Amino acid sequence: MNETPLSAKAFIQNNLRRAMQTDQLRLYYQPQFSVAEQQLTGVEALLRWNSKRFGWLSPEAIVAVAEQSDLIVHLSEWTLRQALQDFSRLQPFVKRLSVNLSVSYLQQVPVVAVVQQYLAESGIAPQCLDLEITETVVLESSPPLLSALQQLRQMGISLSIDDFGTGYCGLSYLKKLPLSTVKIDRSFLHDALNNARYALLYHDILQLARNLDLRIIAEGVETQAQLKFLKLSHCHEAQGYLLAKPMPLAQLQSFTKAMHPQEFLAVAEDIHFLLP
Repeated sequence: MNETPLSAKAFIQNNLRRAMQTDQLRLYYQPQFSVAEQQLTGVEALLRWNSKRFGWLSPEAIVAVAEQSDLIVHLSEWTLRQALQDFSRLQPFVKRLSVNLSVSYLQQVPVVAVVQQYLAESGIAPQCLDLEITETVVLESSPPLLSALQQLRQMGISLSIDDFGTGYCGLSYLKKLPLSTVKIDRSFLHDALNNARYALLYHDILQLARNLDLRIIAEGVETQAQLKFLKLSHCHEAQGYLLAKPMPLAQLQSFTKAMHPQEFLAVAEDIHFLLP
């Protein structure tokens, strides 16, 4: 059946609440690795819904529909609570858990109290949790929201800007928000390997983030050439299908126990990039 994006959206609108009530949603986890030390550094929780009609629905589509209703609160809190419970079963093999929270959710709830409650329930230390927010926080941030973000950072929780480079957040905003991490969008990495000017821009972003004492994670690493570029650029961490695909909890448990750091990558042949 040739379904349109509009019909998929209508399906999500009509069935998301029931999917949440009948345990159809799942969390998958994508590992993140240090580029230099070749070590597993953390995992990102990713929402999954395998519907009978459309197959796997993208988390972006699910969240976009949820944000248009009260479901964003229930969906976000289910995701955070479930991810923390799962993470408690990954100890001591995984040190950091990243969870995406939409700005819409952050504006509707007392997020500091919610996070404190779920951390206490799971027994996870705040220093193990990283909350990812999108660049729209720059446009939609209010004094109460910025105060909440500051309180989360003071608790020891990391805050990341996700998909940096695709939205509204210029480099100057990195120092205005209480961030600990910048996740650079996959499109930037692709362009950097195909255009010398983009390669220099990528390097400048990495350098500025380092100057601000921010951790840098490159998203969407799919080729050895991209990984070699990140090594030459002194990027801190990377995630992508080249390194590990998103996987359910049981598979991740086996993966983390069996992973050998020396097998992290087979370094590609020397490739010369235009870098300062």
